[in-house]
Amino acid sequence: MHKTIVFDIGNPGLLENKLFDPIFANKVSHTTLPLIYLYNEAKKVGFEGVTPDVYLANPDSYPNAVLFSHMRTEFTDRLIEAGVKPLIMTNQESPIIAYRFYFDLKKSLDGFSHAFLFSGFKNEAEKTEAEFHVMYFPEPYSPLTVVEAAFENRKLATMICGNKRVSFTMKRFLAGILSGKFYRELYKERLNVIKHFSANPGFDLYGIKWDKPIAGAEAEMRAHVEQCLRGPVDDKTEALRGYKFNFALENTICPGYLTEKIFDPMFAGAVPVYLGAPDIIDFVPKECFVDMRDFKSYAKLEEFLGNMSEEEYRKYIDAINRFIGSDKYALFTQESFAKEVLKILENE
Repeated sequence: MHKTIVFDIGNPGLLENKLFDPIFANKVSHTTLPLIYLYNEAKKVGFEGVTPDVYLANPDSYPNAVLFSHMRTEFTDRLIEAGVKPLIMTNQESPIIAYRFYFDLKKSLDGFSHAFLFSGFKNEAEKTEAEFHVMYFPEPYSPLTVVEAAFENRKLATMICGNKRVSFTMKRFLAGILSGKFYRELYKERLNVIKHFSANPGFDLYGIKWDKPIAGAEAEMRAHVEQCLRGPVDDKTEALRGYKFNFALENTICPGYLTEKIFDPMFAGAVPVYLGAPDIIDFVPKECFVDMRDFKSYAKLEEFLGNMSEEEYRKYIDAINRFIGSDKYALFTQESFAKEVLKILENE
């Protein structure tokens, strides 16, 4: 049995085995917590986990190591050349961010036995040698968490996002032409939300880098941002608890691509106002969120949110509670992800 897992996730801030320190890693992103859970569960059955730099510094100390990668990083090929068996490839990024990875999946998955990818890439992944597994974006929340919402004490809505835009370079454009894969980015749509709702005193914006120029929209957006910006947040869940609704927009529209953005507000007792995966209701019941596609304008959406009674709001919260206690949500838990990965490891 292989006894070492090299966690190759491509974040330089989590080398030196810092990935496995929950306090440190959580400061980088709470989305790293499921990997820490996997690391701890693997230890229980005899696996040691290391980061790439630790392995490469002394490879003889880690015989029969297997590779768990998040996309191909600067370390991936070096690790394989050093004798680490490429076992599991994962990708939790969207195709507008990881476009090189998705442009040629056969090359990206080369050598790996298993691939965890969003369901929209199932058909293409199955043309490779890797066994396909649906990437249900793993969440650190317990399915037993009970959501309570104090309706009268919450402001209308918030959005928590950084000041980001996609740079459509010529290389990215040509990759789209050659592959026939074009995806609508939603960074601009986030700006449209800010532009419309900034005048509503019940709307607040949180996030980093909003003091920097807004690419392609600085003159148009600066006044709107300053009107509603409340700065960065230290605790996203705590911040969300102050609002009835949270605008949860993915960074692109792509089948099967749904992330923590729709789940974070649920566990804070806020109803997601969602735009992203076109097949979202295959994963999350429609009664659990407000679907932005149902509204012809932001004015209509604002009217709907502002006029919602506590009784109607409670129906969403009750539906969320049913969902997070269901088998459907269980697919997105860190427990489910770890169980599937450990099954692969133990069968090696």
